[in-house]
Amino acid sequence: MKKKLLVAAIAGFVAQGAFAAYDPAETSYPNYQIAQELVSGTAAYDLITADNIEVPAGKLTFNGQTEVIRVDVEGANFKVAPTLTVRAVNTGTNEDGSDLMGAAAAGGAGTDFIIYNVFVDPTVITDAIYEDSAVIVGLKDLIVDKNATEVTIKVTNSDGDVISGTVLTLEEGLTTTFLTATDAKAAAQGSFTSFVGGNDTASLATIDAGELIVDGLSSLDPDNTNSALAEWDVSDLSVSSAKVTFGGDFSFGSWSYGNASWEADKDGVITVTGGGTYDKDSGKVTVDYYVPADAADDDDDLKIENKGTPLDTILKGQYSADLSDVKVKDTNKKVASLSEDAGSILYDTASLEIPYLTTNPTYNHKLFLTNNSGQPANYSTSFTVEDGVVATPGSKAQGVIPAGAMIMIKAVDLVSIDGGNRVSATIEVEADDIEAVSQSVNLTTYATDTYVIED
Repeated sequence: MKKKLLVAAIAGFVAQGAFAAYDPAETSYPNYQIAQELVSGTAAYDLITADNIEVPAGKLTFNGQTEVIRVDVEGANFKVAPTLTVRAVNTGTNEDGSDLMGAAAAGGAGTDFIIYNVFVDPTVITDAIYEDSAVIVGLKDLIVDKNATEVTIKVTNSDGDVISGTVLTLEEGLTTTFLTATDAKAAAQGSFTSFVGGNDTASLATIDAGELIVDGLSSLDPDNTNSALAEWDVSDLSVSSAKVTFGGDFSFGSWSYGNASWEADKDGVITVTGGGTYDKDSGKVTVDYYVPADAADDDDDLKIENKGTPLDTILKGQYSADLSDVKVKDTNKKVASLSEDAGSILYDTASLEIPYLTTNPTYNHKLFLTNNSGQPANYSTSFTVEDGVVATPGSKAQGVIPAGAMIMIKAVDLVSIDGGNRVSATIEVEADDIEAVSQSVNLTTYATDTYVIED
C-alpha cells in the first residue's frame, strides 16, 4: 500500500493484571474514527480528541502510605501531561481529589511516561466518599510516532500491579479507488489497426479523486489547532496541484487525458503537449489532474486514437495510473501517491503462443487449428525472431478457419526465415473455442514431437 491518509480508531481499554479497573459502565470510552491529515514528511501525528480518553487506573486502597501511579505510553509521546481524577466508588461521581494529588514526580509532556504521587492524608481519608476510590487517567493530546500502527498504554501502581491495553490504532483510511478502469479490444479484422466495431478511439480509465474519501469518518480541523470534529469528505482535499502519471506502451496511436496529449514519432520519441512530461527511463507520462466541466465532459478519461497514415498496429498491454500531489485543503500537507491499474488493451481473439517454429528442411513442422465455434474465424500471425533473423509472413500467415472445421498449416507456408530457421509465433484467432496442436517430425529418424498449444 504506499502511504495513505490514516484513520485513528480509538478502542476501548482492555484491563489486565492484578488490580481491578473501575466499572467500564461508569467510565467514558469514546470511539472516534479520525481521518488524519498529517502524512508523509512529518515526524509525528498530533492527535487532538474532543474529549479525554478515560482509562481507569484501578481502585486505590488507602493504607496510610503514598500511592504511586505510573503511566507509560508506547507508540506516542504525551503532548500535554495526562490528568488524574479520583472517582468515588460509593457515589460514582468524579470528586476534586486535589488534596490527594501531588505534582508529577517525573516525565510528562514530550515524554512517553509520567509518574504521579497520590498522597494519603488521614484527615481526608476519613471522608467516606474516598474509600476504595478509583483513579482515572485522562489522555487528551498525544503525538503519535510516524511509523506507529498502534498506541498502547500501561498503568502501574505502587504494588507493581498493571493494567494495559491499546487505546489507538492507525489504519489506512483511503481504501477506495480513484479511477474506473476499462479494457479495450482491438479487432483482428483489419490486423489490429482499430478497435472492435470499427472504432478508431477507445477509453481505458476514468480518473476521479472524488471517490477517494471513505464515508463516515471524522477529521480534525486541517490546522490541528482545536479539538473540533467534523465529517471528513472530498471537500477537505485540494487537487489544484495534483498530477496523474500513466504507465504503459505509448509507442502507437495518439494518447490524451485532460488538456494533455502525447504520441511517439517514427523514432519512438514521445512528445507531450498541453502540459506534462515524459520520462524515458520509466516510459511514463505525467500530466495535470483534470476536473471535468460537467457530466458530459469525458476528458477525464485516458484515451487512445489511431488515425495515422499508415495506421499503427495496436498492441496488447496493461496500463497504470499514479495520483500524486493531492493536498489537504488549507495546508501544505500532501496525501502520499496512490497507484491503480488503469485498464488493458486486449485482442478480440484467442491468442495461441508458439514458442518454437522451424522451417529447417530436416523437419516437417505443422500446426493443426480446430474451430469449434459455429462461425468462421479469421486468424493472423506475428513473429518474434533472434538478432540478425528476418521473418517474412507466408501465404498461410493469415486466413480463415471454417466453422466446425480443422485446418493444417505447414511451417514453411506460415513463414519464410532469413538468417536462421527458427522463430516464435503468436496466432490470433477471432474465436473463443479454438484447439491447436503443434507437431514436428524429424524426417531422418521419424521422431515426432507433438504438444497442445494452450490459449
